[in-house]
Formats: sequence, C-alpha cells, structure tokens
Amino acid sequence: MALNERCFVALILACLPMLAQAQGYKCTRPDGSVSYQDHACAAGAASSSAVPTGAGAATATATNPLAQLGIDAKCNQSMQTSAQACSSTLDASVKACWRTRVPPTCYAQLTAPPGVPRDAACLQQATQSSCMSDAVAASQRCTLDRLPASCKQQIATANDKIQQRDAACAPQIKRWQDELRACGHRGLTNKQELDCLGAVQSPDCH
Repeated sequence: MALNERCFVALILACLPMLAQAQGYKCTRPDGSVSYQDHACAAGAASSSAVPTGAGAATATATNPLAQLGIDAKCNQSMQTSAQACSSTLDASVKACWRTRVPPTCYAQLTAPPGVPRDAACLQQATQSSCMSDAVAASQRCTLDRLPASCKQQIATANDKIQQRDAACAPQIKRWQDELRACGHRGLTNKQELDCLGAVQSPDCH
C-alpha cells in the first residue's frame, strides 16, 4: 500500500482536496481566452478570480476530515509533531542545496534579506535547481519515518480512501468543469455570466 505523495501531504496539512472548498476559478489568459478550472490560475494569467459554484458552495467542510478518513487523535498528534520536527531544517537544507546548484551571485540574491530584488534569471535558476522540491520531499520522508507503525497503517488506509474517492468523483468534476466552461461561451453579460456560474452545482462527492 504505497503512499501517494499528494495524499500524504494533504493528510499532514490536515486538509482535503481544493474541491472540498466548493470554489472555482475564472482565468483570463494573456491572449484573452477564458477558462474555468478547480485550481488557481497559472502564472501569467491576466486574472485569477474565485467564482461561486452553486448550492454546494454553502456546504461547510467537515469539522475533522482526518477522523473521517480513520486518523485517530493520537496519530494526528504524531503527524503534527513529526512534521514540525522535520520541517525545522527545511530552510537550511534549501540554502545548502542552492550553494551547490546555482551560481554564487544568484545564491547571494536568494539568501539576501527580504526586500532585496532577485532578477528573473536567478529565480529561474532556483526553480530549475529543484532544491525546494527535493527538500520538501526529504522532509516528507522524514515525517513518515518518525511515525509509529500503527499511524503509518492509518495513513496508508486513508490514502487508499482518498484515491478511491477521487476516482469516484472524477465524472462529477468533469461535468462541473464542462458546465463552468459553457457559461463563458454563451456571449453573456458579466451579470448573466455570474448568475450562470452561481447556478452550477459543485461536486458533492468530496
């Protein structure tokens, strides 16, 4: 029962997938085209505005989603403690990685105090270095390794539940996305488009 990385992160953060928030995004690309999706707009989009998505938007997220997935209070506490301990060295790990993977001038920019400008080329080098993703992955492995066996089993079981739920929800998500897109292709006024979006029912399977 291998742990899916996205699901494990969701468990550590004690949250459910973004769709549980019953919120969509209207994104206007630089070329003027509009799309509707269940996640924030990509960098470079002209806008990233949240839009209401029907009656499901009024439904509150479960008070304790981890408990619903079979994670008991003791395991939850172990996850919090382990994650805190393992993330404490994250900043130092990223900086140590940057020292070996980016030019010295870029390293100086990346480690400078807040407010010091960082040029685009340096930021691109930092992204391409994969230092942040590598450090986060190491922190996740550390977090899991520190947990007791019983908690690991609970997380593995919860991971299976999340994947099964996501697979079952896929048709509803597609229907939701198609209806949101349709609202943007009917030549409606802004008010009519908002009314159209508000009438779209959010997926209720999360």
